[in-house]
Amino acid sequence: MSNIGQAIHIKKEILVRIIKAFLSDNFEEQARLIPYDMRPKGMEVPYRCCVYKERAILGERVKLAMGGDMTNPNVIEVIDIACDECPVAGYKVTESCRGCIAHRCETACKFGAIYFDKNQKAHIDKDKCVECGACSKVCPYSAISNSKRPCENACKVNAIKMDENRTAVINNDKCIGCGACVYQCPFGAIMDKSYIVDVIEMLKAKEEVYAIIAPSISAQFKLATFGQVITAIKMLGFSGIVEAAQGADLVAYYEAQELVEKVQTKIINSLTQFYKMAEKNDFSDRYVWTDSIWEEPEGMGCIRGISDRDGSCAVNFFSHQPALNYGFYKPDPNKKWQQPMDAPGPQATLQAMKDVMAFWLELGCDGFRVDMAGSLVKHDENSKGTISLWQNVREFLDKEFPDAAMISEWGEPDKSILGGFHMDFLLHFGPSHYNDLFRCEQPYFSSRGKGTAFEFIKKYKENYEKSDKKGLICIPSGNHDMDRLARHLSVEEMKVAFAFLLTMPGAPFIYYGDEIGMRYVENLISVEGGYGRTGSRSPMQWDNSKNAGFSAAPKEKLYIPQDQSADRPTAEAQMKDENSLWKEIQKLIKVRQENVALQNMAEIDFLTDGSSYPFVYERISKSPEAQNQTGEKILVIINPKNQECKVPLSATTAEPKILCTNSQETKISTSENNNQFVFVPGTSYAIVKL
Repeated sequence: MSNIGQAIHIKKEILVRIIKAFLSDNFEEQARLIPYDMRPKGMEVPYRCCVYKERAILGERVKLAMGGDMTNPNVIEVIDIACDECPVAGYKVTESCRGCIAHRCETACKFGAIYFDKNQKAHIDKDKCVECGACSKVCPYSAISNSKRPCENACKVNAIKMDENRTAVINNDKCIGCGACVYQCPFGAIMDKSYIVDVIEMLKAKEEVYAIIAPSISAQFKLATFGQVITAIKMLGFSGIVEAAQGADLVAYYEAQELVEKVQTKIINSLTQFYKMAEKNDFSDRYVWTDSIWEEPEGMGCIRGISDRDGSCAVNFFSHQPALNYGFYKPDPNKKWQQPMDAPGPQATLQAMKDVMAFWLELGCDGFRVDMAGSLVKHDENSKGTISLWQNVREFLDKEFPDAAMISEWGEPDKSILGGFHMDFLLHFGPSHYNDLFRCEQPYFSSRGKGTAFEFIKKYKENYEKSDKKGLICIPSGNHDMDRLARHLSVEEMKVAFAFLLTMPGAPFIYYGDEIGMRYVENLISVEGGYGRTGSRSPMQWDNSKNAGFSAAPKEKLYIPQDQSADRPTAEAQMKDENSLWKEIQKLIKVRQENVALQNMAEIDFLTDGSSYPFVYERISKSPEAQNQTGEKILVIINPKNQECKVPLSATTAEPKILCTNSQETKISTSENNNQFVFVPGTSYAIVKL
């Protein structure tokens, strides 16, 4: 017999014994002895630790059979001491755990239940876990799953939860008394109350009592006909019998009437709303609309004629991107649709953005990279309005989320940092000459050695001065708007490129997949305006399993197709290969972390102008103890060209030391006149501590 079948059998036996006890001369004493009669001393208990615990549970079942807790209005109750043997329960870490360094699960857990193995894989201490689910909510890989107990799975209205002692608790406000949990609990820890004692008392008092039966009762008595069952029930003293289906029919009838009324009301409300569609509402001014479909917003694209509203809706780039209304810095008084920044519509839009930010920050997000951060306020004189808007946001974040990091896609650090951003991306478009390095016909980081970094260095110096050390200029390896590095550079060329990215001032940013050399996926159909950019947005490639470990969904269901090449790079393979791009980047990050002169705020001194090869610069840290005198100094030699080079070392009191390189042939040598130089092979780099 199954656990569930055993529980039903015990319930039936208790009810029979309760009836016999009630009909005896000593009801209370007979009822008290039921647990001892059913589980006598020395009896083997198949499902509990001992006969004493089994008796205690039987005692609780007896109480429920006699009406249970009279203060609890619910007919379903949990027997607390019985709810402790369920083998299926709680949160667990799956194979999807990537051993990430963020450890958001650990931060979210307030009970110290998360710990990590030598591979940084998370584990859950069941003795400490209270099953709050906080770790599961913040895991970026959905690697923590919840195996619900049978009673939770059975409850379709989510009325059952586990308390801090892992005991089932029923929310009486949600419970509909269906009894599904009763029949699914394998240890009979959930039971419905019985009012059989009350019924017998009413029958003995000759009160008018009716029995409600279900049609299925006919299958419960194999040795008696349905008519005999009905007769037996009447002989017990019941005044009459009512079939439960009759009540169900009445409920169905009245619910049908109610449904008709609701549908009619909904149709009327929908029609009313349709005809009021063009009327002003709370969202009318959340986007930029002109006053007439014949008037276009100057300097902006628009869509029009798509609704009953008489106006053209401004768009940012594509028709599915309506321009949010953050206001106009200097509205034209002759165009009432140009609202000032402090108007209710723009203010509501700004507040909505703050609400979105708060939502993600509360879930554990570290901050935001803001796309086109300088483009919010319209007719904005020298970005004054947009700067003011972001200062407002910064004030909000400093008050509510002071640790939130903010980085802008702006490309003008003197404006973005003034607006409250901590960091500013060096844009790949415009005058930055960023693409001269990685993505053009002759990239500087190509081993062909035909590129130039001259204009890039010139522009970088200007932006570096503009930042005034009040914020950081950041050079990303890529983003969703540009080709993958691997489309233009080989693996060895990318190693040199990352040596540059990870030794420059400002916080380095690595676009997902660039660390393993993910390729641009050619000839993809555009998704949401991606067009030629779509190939850089393919899903992350973790391993050689289905969909490269990114998703268990059918391949055709992926939002953007993956690289289908047999030799596509994966994180798993790169981590195992000592000569991989991933290993090289890991090595470079470690060197950056261990040397202050290579970190965000250390100064830079360009020793070459980038017009030729190699690209050489010094990173210098200032020593606070020495009143801002030079502390640590590190020489960086970047030689993408497939041709060796020699870089002389200036006189130094310290012994120069190579901290990092991608070539075993890199070395420090001394010439015949005792001058030192660094020998760097082609398509290599050297990081030297002076």
